[in-house]
Amino acid sequence: MITKDQLEQMRLLFFSLVKKRAAEQPLVLVIEDLQWGDPSTVEWLGQSIGSLVNTPCLTLFIARPEFNPPWLSHEAMRQNFHSLTLDSLRPKASAKIIAELAGEHLLDETMRHQIVAKTDGIPLFIEELTKSLIEDPSIENTTTGKSKIPMTLLDSLVSRLDHLGKAKESAQWAAVIDREFSYALLEACVPFEAQRLQDDLAHMIEAELVSPIGRVSQNMPARYMFKHGLVQDAAYTTLLKRTRLTYHQHVAQILETHFPQITESQPELLAEYHASGNNHTRAVDFWLLAGNRAKAHGALTEAKTFFNHAVQWIEPEDSERRWQALVGREDVLDLRGEREAQKKDIDALLELAETSGDDVQQMEAYNSPAIYAVKVNDFELQLYAAEASIAAARRTGNLILEVRQMPRKVDALVHFEDWTAAEQAAEETLTKLSEVTDDETRTYVFGLLAYSFGRMGDEIPGMSEGEVISAGFQDLMQHTDKISDADWRQSFLDNVIENGAIVERWERLCVAVPE
Repeated sequence: MITKDQLEQMRLLFFSLVKKRAAEQPLVLVIEDLQWGDPSTVEWLGQSIGSLVNTPCLTLFIARPEFNPPWLSHEAMRQNFHSLTLDSLRPKASAKIIAELAGEHLLDETMRHQIVAKTDGIPLFIEELTKSLIEDPSIENTTTGKSKIPMTLLDSLVSRLDHLGKAKESAQWAAVIDREFSYALLEACVPFEAQRLQDDLAHMIEAELVSPIGRVSQNMPARYMFKHGLVQDAAYTTLLKRTRLTYHQHVAQILETHFPQITESQPELLAEYHASGNNHTRAVDFWLLAGNRAKAHGALTEAKTFFNHAVQWIEPEDSERRWQALVGREDVLDLRGEREAQKKDIDALLELAETSGDDVQQMEAYNSPAIYAVKVNDFELQLYAAEASIAAARRTGNLILEVRQMPRKVDALVHFEDWTAAEQAAEETLTKLSEVTDDETRTYVFGLLAYSFGRMGDEIPGMSEGEVISAGFQDLMQHTDKISDADWRQSFLDNVIENGAIVERWERLCVAVPE
């Protein structure tokens, strides 16, 4: 798992490289299509762009008008940021585009004026409507005398797709996949032979509706992209709703069966296809995978979004998947410091655990508020939750589960400065731990106890007997890398190992576990 500290180091490294390059010569940094940026990248830019204020670097953000992240309104940004809105083209500029596209084709002045009037200075609309008229000039000359010039951009795009003939079906399959699509996936999805697909793609390229991108494999481009997102939208809207469902279900099945690498690396894609195909259960499974994967990579904003989708799509009676989604989201909310939302998920987990009657779930559910309570300085809640989690773990009869919960009680008593009770709880924990041989459990428990003991200083009488230089702390140092919680491990390494004074204090205070 990529930790918050590692993400911060990556951010600082990137912008230090930008500054270094800008110091060598003035730099222009262009970031296009920000409206499609993932939330973590947009948030990352907001945290970072201010560091370039005194750097000879011109930064250009290009996005649609609806892109308006909160950081754009910050005072520091307003002082160094200038917003430019691209207005519609003037009639003269629109006419110039029409003339360049029409070339040798005869479009009389009346038709050109109609194009200018209908397209409102929108470049894409001008291009598409002009091409529609070039491809089929008869749409202006009807037997009724009424114009059939498309009234909207969508109408114009649909008209151009209709001119594709049978290639329109390939465009529809591609539109279901995404704006950018691979030849391999499209070939696996379409219900006809490869030669027809290749001919269809060539026709779409000639019509300037899609473009080949990337490398060429077996004389065919590996990937393609619709010229504009609206072209994809137009192709998609020409499908009947029941046909869309069938197509989405088929694409999801093909990905799971033939493209395991995509399933593993982009489970959110599978979730989208299953959701669009009304297969809610499978969609939830992949949202959960996507949430856990994003969390492991430190993309907490995306992880939160994926878990939100999972919660949204879970059937009311599916308590198992609801539990998984809430556990994942609560952890993400904890890492993001969103305490109010985190508390709501904790309450929902407790309710689920009580309803299930499962002791392991109850233990896990009470472990969450025990950790949460420390963050909000509610030590009564911490002690209550710690004791409840220990009781639930004890009911399972699993010693490892029980001993992993016990340091939470020690920590709560330390916060209350009840040194006698803390000492007794610590001794009980270490006695139980002496029966455990699992390295990760021993490391985990030693780490939590050491953290608590470090705050207690020398307040606890009698703790000097059996110092831990050999048995306890050495075991902790040796096996820290085995702890699965990367953020906890990183925090421990950063805040403990590098601080010699704390290490020495813990070596004095931790009690050695009998071998």
